[in-house]
Amino acid sequence: MLPKNDLLQLLNDIDPSQTIFTDKQSCSFEDFMQWHKSVLIQISENKFRDRDIYSAEAWLWVASMCVVYGLRPTEIAAIQNFDENWESDEVIVPRFDSIYNTDLLIVIGEFTYFGASTKTGLRICKPMIAYQDIWEELKLKQVKMPVYEPTSTKPSQLCKGFSTRFNQWLKRLGCPVTQAYAFRHLSNQLGEKYGIPQEIRARSLGHSVAVNDNTYKSRHNLKTEVDMLLNHSRQPLEYEVAVERIKAEGIDISTRDIAMALRIIYQQDLRKDTIVGCQ
Repeated sequence: MLPKNDLLQLLNDIDPSQTIFTDKQSCSFEDFMQWHKSVLIQISENKFRDRDIYSAEAWLWVASMCVVYGLRPTEIAAIQNFDENWESDEVIVPRFDSIYNTDLLIVIGEFTYFGASTKTGLRICKPMIAYQDIWEELKLKQVKMPVYEPTSTKPSQLCKGFSTRFNQWLKRLGCPVTQAYAFRHLSNQLGEKYGIPQEIRARSLGHSVAVNDNTYKSRHNLKTEVDMLLNHSRQPLEYEVAVERIKAEGIDISTRDIAMALRIIYQQDLRKDTIVGCQ
């Protein structure tokens, strides 16, 4: 046995700095959509056992919600307005599939349906992608919540178990990534691509602007990054710039149809009260 002083010297000589890190996965939206389509084909061709079909569809739906809204997996199990309108302090958010939920808002509660607390508590989120054709392709309005029955009542296990099950299904479904946070980072990039300000993205994702700027921008997908750069000119114009461009083309913006289109696109006639998404 080494003398105490010699042992301490050996410990002092050890460099505790971490030199090997887990690779941070990333996924492009194109790769995600191709994978999503391939899983739907497998389901249609009965590649899963009958009892697994619903699970495959449900976890695929969870993945889609993670990409479109940038949610943590367990937060999906805490959405409050799937089945009914959510109301608090005279603020109303219509149910998820309501025609009045024109902004496609969802409400994350403080707890999941299986009792785990959410990381950031109550918040309201908007999607990073709102194109109808994409929503239809991803079948987002066809809510399929996974059936998860925890085997432990410990808070840490409640939350971890759901995420673990999600990762297991990502592997089983042949997903190009198995780290759920890759979807969350992809969502942030998509929000930037489609012109959503960083402050709004950060609020919807449930973290600070500093975290969004430092952590999330450092974990980007290169294919998506190139797509953003090449398609930047296609971003929506500011209202005043759009009006001037239209005038420059010789179009009379005072006509009823043009004026109405501008009001709809730039939301110039939104109500100023606290009713969200209702007419």
